[in-house]
Amino acid sequence: MALPKDTSRWSVEEATAWLKQQSFQEQVVSTFSAEAMAGCVLLTLTDDDLKEMRLEQLGTRKLLLMKTKELYQKPADNSSSQVCDHFTMDQMPSGGSGTPCKHS
Repeated sequence: MALPKDTSRWSVEEATAWLKQQSFQEQVVSTFSAEAMAGCVLLTLTDDDLKEMRLEQLGTRKLLLMKTKELYQKPADNSSSQVCDHFTMDQMPSGGSGTPCKHS
């Protein structure tokens, strides 16, 4: 599956396809799917978020954070710094504002 360059616009399906491309275990992929982790949310993940999702292995959490950081640093064709409004403002990490995600 060819993924759009703008990670913040990825659907949940595209985000989980990326996880599979990165060779993460099926447990990780299914957890992200169950938690509705779209691309814009993927870019905001913290170690605490991963612990809350019950991803217990430190190595897996660190690798996920490293890989998502790489995604954030890749320039998109449309290189604006937009943040997802996939969730309501009280559910977003601090500073969440910007253009809405289109993958509810």
